[in-house]
Amino acid sequence: MSAPTRLLLIEDDQVDRLACRRTLDRQTIRTFEIFEVESALAGLEYARHNPPDLILLDFRLPDMTGMEVLAELAKDEEAPPVVMLTGVGDVTTAIEAMRAGARDYLIKDGTGQYLVLLPTVIERVLREQQARRDQRRAEDALRLERDFNSAVLTTVGAAVIVLDCNGRIVRVNNACEAISGYRFEELRDRFVWDLLLLPEEIEPVKQVFADLQNGLFPSRFENSWRRKDGSCRYIAWSNTALTGTSGQVEYVIATGLDITDRRNAEDEARRYQAEIERIYQQYALGAFASVFAHELNQPLAAIVSYSEASRRLLRSGQDDGQLTHNIEQTALQAQRAAHIIRDIRNFLRRGAPETAAEDLNDVVARVAAQFAPEAELHHIRLEIVPGAVPPVRIGGIAVEKVLLNLLHNALEAVRDSGVPSGTVTVRTQPDGDGFVRVSVTDTGPGIDAEDAARLFQPFFTTKADGLGMGLAISRTIVEAHGGRLWAEPAVGGAHFHLTFPVDS
Repeated sequence: MSAPTRLLLIEDDQVDRLACRRTLDRQTIRTFEIFEVESALAGLEYARHNPPDLILLDFRLPDMTGMEVLAELAKDEEAPPVVMLTGVGDVTTAIEAMRAGARDYLIKDGTGQYLVLLPTVIERVLREQQARRDQRRAEDALRLERDFNSAVLTTVGAAVIVLDCNGRIVRVNNACEAISGYRFEELRDRFVWDLLLLPEEIEPVKQVFADLQNGLFPSRFENSWRRKDGSCRYIAWSNTALTGTSGQVEYVIATGLDITDRRNAEDEARRYQAEIERIYQQYALGAFASVFAHELNQPLAAIVSYSEASRRLLRSGQDDGQLTHNIEQTALQAQRAAHIIRDIRNFLRRGAPETAAEDLNDVVARVAAQFAPEAELHHIRLEIVPGAVPPVRIGGIAVEKVLLNLLHNALEAVRDSGVPSGTVTVRTQPDGDGFVRVSVTDTGPGIDAEDAARLFQPFFTTKADGLGMGLAISRTIVEAHGGRLWAEPAVGGAHFHLTFPVDS
């Protein structure tokens, strides 16, 4: 059995340290020996005397920032790789950390999604670190012997391309051929910017090449490669140079990692989140418009009634002309306002959600996975009981928003109930002829009959900081899909049920 990987966790938040440790203890890729410190100075001192294999570094620490810690670590050429954990939710900050020397970053979010990615990111960084060591050994061999070691180039998993002092390609490895789509014979003696670069990236790459020739190496750079078939891949490069006896650069060696899939996944995640928020806001707007239309129509109807009565009274002999005109205008404007409100409601009703046939068990599993770290952190058992149910026709993202809201409420109820542990259960099952039911139950304090009758009213809430719109909007979404959403009063737990029609 291989020795455990030594990991230094510099994090001042005890809950975050516990969450990281539990996440790494559950993974099966490798074993970790984790050392925890709460301050930057303690972490730097430990790293100097007991160099770990990898450092997990929080961005905000009581005595230094993560950037300052990276600057201190950068003074040691043999410093271990660093993965930055930032809770500020700012991608720009994370990118600055990467430029300052961090190998990767994770943004701590409220759902704990970063904990799901943590083992994979650590594994990738450790492998990259090993690849960097391999690269340095290869560079030393090239510098001493001026001999290209084909075995090393062939076995390195990263793409390796060697350029002469003018920028012509003199060697590539198998991974480079695979990424570019060209065989080495097609690349030999070609300028890299004439064949593999997009027009807008030629000058930036030439500048990197000029910097390497001027002794500014090693360096890192990211750019797109245009493959032989016309498609593009996004590559993260680590560049260095070999100098001759005169000190002039003779060769430039670039080692690249294809990060296209990662960037696409990040872009897709951002698009997905934006779509969730857009749909949620759409339903929220509809719910608010319906509430205000209902409330405004009552006084408007009263205005019309009183105005009509006044007009009849004045026309019976008490009309002085001007008063009649004013009252008629009041009635006319009130009727116009009622027509406008009715038109808005009719327009909102026409906005049917986009739907597709989906397996509710899959939807439930996707939503539950987002709450698994939070449930684990608070010792709450999240139990999923999938039933044998047919596909339903729903708008997946909108329905996921409803389930997210119900699961969040359930976990919050159990967490705030004052008991050390509890259970949240999500169950799917057939419901009568042509419907499927999803039930979300918890072991929290429960709901009394009076509150259950008002839960779905807009602006009613049992939370001190709640707006009282979440369940109202959720019911609007479910009913827009042809289903129902209701709650059952109970002591010792809440029971929410929602149904959707089976896809025909």
